[in-house]
Amino acid sequence: MYNYLAGLVCAGAILKTNKLTLRHKNKRYLEQLCKEARRSIKAYCYVRYHKDNNTYELVILKDNIYDEIYKRLKKRKINPIKSYIKALIDVNYEIYDAKYSLIFVNVSNRSSKIIIRYLNKKRIPYLNIGTINRPQIVLFDLNQLTLKGFSINPLHPALDWGCPPTNGERELGLDTGLEELYNAAKELGLSRVQHEIIIGTLLGDGRLDISKHGNARLQVRHSIKQAEYVEFKRAALNNIVASNILYKYYDNRTKKEYIQIGFNTQRHRYFTILANLFYKDRRKVIPENILRDAGEIALAIFIADDGTYDSNSKTIKISVDNYSYEDKVKLRKWLKQKFNIDSSIEKDRIYIYRRNYYKLLNLVLKFTPLSMRYKLAAL
Repeated sequence: MYNYLAGLVCAGAILKTNKLTLRHKNKRYLEQLCKEARRSIKAYCYVRYHKDNNTYELVILKDNIYDEIYKRLKKRKINPIKSYIKALIDVNYEIYDAKYSLIFVNVSNRSSKIIIRYLNKKRIPYLNIGTINRPQIVLFDLNQLTLKGFSINPLHPALDWGCPPTNGERELGLDTGLEELYNAAKELGLSRVQHEIIIGTLLGDGRLDISKHGNARLQVRHSIKQAEYVEFKRAALNNIVASNILYKYYDNRTKKEYIQIGFNTQRHRYFTILANLFYKDRRKVIPENILRDAGEIALAIFIADDGTYDSNSKTIKISVDNYSYEDKVKLRKWLKQKFNIDSSIEKDRIYIYRRNYYKLLNLVLKFTPLSMRYKLAAL
């Protein structure tokens, strides 16, 4: 418990000789802490309401609490442990959307370094966004954090794949018909975020390796210059992939040999279902039901794979040369109907209308790895 309280101090709790106070908007969270402090360290504590800023305050009274916490704070600079990190995240998190297992953590620069060091050590997928002065860490999946031995606050909302479609939704045509795919994803242990990253990858440069006698798998290949981006994808999908691998290939057009970096996922029926949706007569196509369900994360990955900033038109263009004209129209409709973004098809590119550039930027920037933000002209 003292390790957790040390984390609270780093997250903004005020520590005095025999007292610790913490303000927070979540009353239930503070009541849970109060109950745990009474049980673990036999402290006297209570929660009170502050009308001035509409928050609640936890007060913990205990002899020598200052010495116990200060002693741990000195150690944690060198060797942070999960209860300490857990406190930093619990106090500062905000849930992005109930559809995605995303936790946004706003912390100081020093605390962000401690958290990132811990996440790297435990191979927990995350995305570091924000600025140097205002770091923000995005944690992808509550389930993976729990599996890694990281005890998430039980008061965090349960984030999952949602409810299956009702009969009324099916009759109205609102059912995407992807229940089998979602069941396979859950069977594989994928979160909603991981599914979106996979869909964005398949819309972009990713391909599915289809076996004649078994299940398919996802293959990710990028230029060696994009090694940091590949590592981001591998970390986000770390429960279904091994390490990154270097590949050599010979390009018949340029008569040169190139080095790529990438990885393969494990084979599973989830990818076989995707292969049946994405490939017709060995040619990649755009499944409309997949598009209807794909959100901002899939769009961000798609642009990171195949998008770029056009300095002449001052907007984003997306390379779609591998798709038929019908599939390009599907993508254009998806941008309009799902995100209200207007675009045009010009040869093998989809151009975002300049007036919608900042709207697109607002949608995808938070989900775009730092190494790929040059494609948005937003370094």
